Amino acid sequence: RSLAEVSTFKQEFTEFKLIAIHAGPLVRYQRAMNRQRIDDAISKLDFKERDKIELSVGIGDAIAKSDFLIDSDNPIDFTKNLFSSLLGEITAKLQVSVER
Repeated sequence: RSLAEVSTFKQEFTEFKLIAIHAGPLVRYQRAMNRQRIDDAISKLDFKERDKIELSVGIGDAIAKSDFLIDSDNPIDFTKNLFSSLLGEITAKLQVSVER
């Protein structure tokens, strides 16, 4: 989730493609509240703090440098379909298969 990690993957895997899936803060917060995972922020303040931490390690830079960007402000099923379609296009172009 940082440019250093992206660089490492690109060096190790010549056909590596970074797919960023991004949603706005409100959508991400609502999804976190619906998920109720133990590691999800409980309050909006905690959520904003977690966002700051993730940005400080470079996730925003990695998203900006991604090969593909999927807008996930849409319903989650729509996003999943976009991802599946994109993955299908990439694997067809590279002539590889992906286990699902």
